[in-house]
Amino acid sequence: MKKVKVILDNEVARWARIRATERNVGISRLLRDMLREKTQEEEAYLLIMDQYLAAGPNILEKAEGNLPRRKRCTKVSSAGGASGPPAGDKFLPHPFTSPASPSARR
Repeated sequence: MKKVKVILDNEVARWARIRATERNVGISRLLRDMLREKTQEEEAYLLIMDQYLAAGPNILEKAEGNLPRRKRCTKVSSAGGASGPPAGDKFLPHPFTSPASPSARR
């Protein structure tokens, strides 16, 4: 094992002492366990991500009938922004074009 010096803010050191006391371990053991757990989580995530990316794209089956054209789903206003589907169509609003989106509030 390698010894490492760690400098903590007062609040963080207090939190670590409380957690270590709750678990009946020292701060060094608490930090070692937390870092080991974080490392294992990251390695597991990277493994799953590699497996997902190695699978390649899925080819979707053609839907019954024709799919709507892009123009029909989103019309572009003269201001340059997408204003959403034409009135009366039964499409869900796009999250980036809804009035509640952050870009619409600017």
